[in-house]
Parts: sequence; structure tokens; C-alpha cells
Amino acid sequence: MAPHRSKTSEVWNHFTECEYQRAKCGYCSVILNTSGVSLKMIDDPIMPGSESIQGPSRTDTVSHIATGRLSGISRHRLDGQSTISSYFSNTKPLNINQQKRVDQQLIKIIVKGYYPFDIVEDLEFQNLLKMLNGGYKLPSRKTVSNSYLFIYLLYHQTYEKVQALMTNCFAVCLTTDGWTSIKNDSYIGVTAHFIDENASLQSVCLGCDKFEERHTSQNVALFKKNTFQEWHIDNKVAAVVSDNAPNIVGAIKDCKFRHISCFAHCIHLVVQRGLKNISDIQKKVKTIVEHFKRSSHAQSKLQAMQQQMGLPPLKLKQDVITRWNSTHDMFKRIVEIKDAVVSTLAILQCDVEQLTVVEWQIVECSTNILQIFAEVTTEISSERYVTMSKILIFIRAMIDTMKRFQNNITIPNEAHVLIQKNCINGYNPRKLDLAIDHLKRKICQVILPVTDNLTTSTRFENASSSSSSPSLLWKNFDEQYEVKLQLIQQQLALLNWTGTYRNHL
Repeated sequence: MAPHRSKTSEVWNHFTECEYQRAKCGYCSVILNTSGVSLKMIDDPIMPGSESIQGPSRTDTVSHIATGRLSGISRHRLDGQSTISSYFSNTKPLNINQQKRVDQQLIKIIVKGYYPFDIVEDLEFQNLLKMLNGGYKLPSRKTVSNSYLFIYLLYHQTYEKVQALMTNCFAVCLTTDGWTSIKNDSYIGVTAHFIDENASLQSVCLGCDKFEERHTSQNVALFKKNTFQEWHIDNKVAAVVSDNAPNIVGAIKDCKFRHISCFAHCIHLVVQRGLKNISDIQKKVKTIVEHFKRSSHAQSKLQAMQQQMGLPPLKLKQDVITRWNSTHDMFKRIVEIKDAVVSTLAILQCDVEQLTVVEWQIVECSTNILQIFAEVTTEISSERYVTMSKILIFIRAMIDTMKRFQNNITIPNEAHVLIQKNCINGYNPRKLDLAIDHLKRKICQVILPVTDNLTTSTRFENASSSSSSPSLLWKNFDEQYEVKLQLIQQQLALLNWTGTYRNHL
């Protein structure tokens, strides 16, 4: 018996093989007989179901195939009919409705992504759309820029959607801030945060408007009142979070709302106050970083030195006074590539004042001290979950971390002063302990559903193995957890021994 031949014809890309030597068309679902038929269809007429067949009607073609005379059609292509390859290479243009929907989606991408209108003139972008759908005709830049009507409708659709969210929500917490652009234009932004009906945290921007009035508390209060009335949330505002600017704080109090200072901003102020004691060393580090940032020759030498020492190619980070954690990031990065920086400066013999051995020690210790503040700032800046309930825990973690550094006698005196300046003062330790104990009791009252049949000891062992973390923020929690875990394991061991003893009795 002759071996079974593999189906190499491209026609099988458009047919499905059935039983009894038959095949089903992927376009019109017609069942055809393949017995004794040549299927060299790459240059043959297009299959039934195509709208581009010229010559005989589709009914005549189907009748010829259904009677088993496929070979006669396959060997003699009718005049005016397209081949399969030419059909799939020449895509038909989209109809008016399809073209309109794709145009609207293109405008949405440009508006939401802040892309320029001339992206439609980019050659690679045009090639991408042609590969996705060759029948789509990309509009010109002028057509996109004149689509004011659709942009206006899109704005009102979004506005009504946000308005519905504000109407259905029960309570709203607002964050607000003011700033000046690079063109010296003043803006004030207001963002609403609330929990929707699905118990998910949502955030929407209610306004980011140009503010041309004087930045007095009365003017800012009037602006905020108008914003609250526009969105009908006057009686839903639970609290307003902002920085400690006097005009913003005064405006919130004039509106009779509860004001909460931004915790991350307060941490930033504490860190800046502590860094004043080592400002000379900080300026030296900034000067070194500026030298490598301004000189491309020095930057290339630094990268070559890192490669020669087998270090990962890292770039120095600059300190920006208004950017949170930037001083910690600058210190941490220069400590990571300390050897490469010192060697490069020695080779270049530039006029940059280098750090002494003691100053390098202070920078390293300051990096470790500032790490806890950087971790807390990152943790408190989350947008996916509520973070205000963590403030008490974070305060306790920062205080405990500073106490550990205070008891370390190997730290230089300048670093000890930094620790003292960074200690959070003005709090009552007893009230803090009571608040944390109250929070612990609340957490203990939460009942979690049992999803497995694991024993208590097994669940604790799994949790202990996954809680190892080098983070200073969670180090204290891990230590407390280990103490509690040992007590629980001792109690479980005592219960097991008691049960075994009773069984023997």
C-alpha cells in the first residue's frame, strides 16, 4: 500500500478535512468530494463565498463542485476570476462605519496618550496599521486636528461618566495641590478618591485648571467651593489631603472641611531638616555627580571603569530638593559604585573636591539611616489601596529604627546628629501605644475564610518562610512575628503533649 501523502497544498488552509474523502469549505461550509481531484489551487479560482468572483455566478460554481467536477474548474481558470493569493494580498477597503470607528479609536489614543497629531505621518506607524489592516485608510494630520466635534463628544461622555460615579459614591476624600509650570503659569488640581459599589478604590481627576488669581486662602477657597458644587459633593467630602502650604490649609479650613497633612510631604520635611547638619558633605556629593552629568568624557570613563571592575553599568543620580527620596537615591547610588568613582576621578585629575575616608563613612551611614524614610514614602504613595490606616504603624517603625541607630556606637557623630534630627518629636508614646493596640484588636477581629485543610502550625510555618525581607520597614514586624510564632508553637506543643498523655491514660 502506498504511503499516505502529506497535504502540502495551500488550499487546505481554507478547507477542513472530513470523513469519507470529503472537505468542508471554511467560508461557505459547503462539503466537497476530494476523491481523485487535483487540488493545485494556488493559481485556481477563488473558493465559493467570495464576493469578488467574476464570470459565472456563485450558484453555478457551487453546482459544479457539488457534482464532483472540481478538477475541470481547477485546471482551467475562468476569465476575470481572482486567485486565492491575489485575493488575500489585495484587502478590500473598510466601509464607512468601520472606518469611522477606527478613526475615533485613533483620536482616543492621541488624546489619552498626549501624542502629537503628526503621529499619523510617521512612516513606521503607517506600516504598522497597514500590517494590522491593509484596508484602513489613515486620516491626515489636518483631519485629525480638526476633529473638534468628536473630541467634544468624548469629553462630555467622560464628564457624564465621572458625574455618575460622584453621584453614586457615599463619601469622597480629596487631594489637592498647586504648582507653577515651566512657562510660569499657575495651576490647581483636585483629585477625588472613593470606594465604588464593587469595594474597589477609585481615583478621578475633578479638575486641573489654570489659576490666574492671587494665591490667597480666600481665592483658593472660592475655587474649591465652585469645584465641589460643580460635582455635587459638598456633603460627601470626608477629608482633604494637601501639603502644609498656609494658603492651601487656610482655604480648606474656610470651606469647613477636615484637613489632613500629606504624610509623605511631612517625612520629606523631616529628612530635609536632618540633612542640614551634613549639608557640606551633601554639596560635595552633588558636585561630583554634576561633574559626571555635565562631562560626557567623564561619564564614558566612569562606565569603562565599571566594566573593567566587573560592576554593573550604573549612572549617578542627582539630588533634587523638591523630589522625595532623591538625596537617599543619590547617596545610595554613589556608594554602590564608590570604587569606580574614586578611580575615575583620580585618573581624570579634575578640580572636583573628593570625599575623605570619614566623609565616605558618613555618606554610607546616612544612606542606611534614610532608607527607612524612603521605604515609608514609597509605601504611603500607593494608589491601589488605602494607606492612611498605616500611618501609626509607619511612625512606630521609623521611631524603632532610629532608636537602633542611636544605640550603635560605630556610627560617626555627624550621623548621630542626623538621627536625632530625623526623630519624630511632639508625639505621646502612651497614646501611640494605645492607638496601635486598638488597631491590633481590630485586625484580630477580622475573620478570614478557611480555604484549605492545613493545620495551624503548617500555616504559620509557610508564613514564616515567606516573611524574610531585607527591608527596614518590615524588619520590626518580622521580629515581633517570630516572637509571637515561638509562643504559639510552644502552646501547640503543650496541647499536643497533653492530648497524647490523655490518650495513654
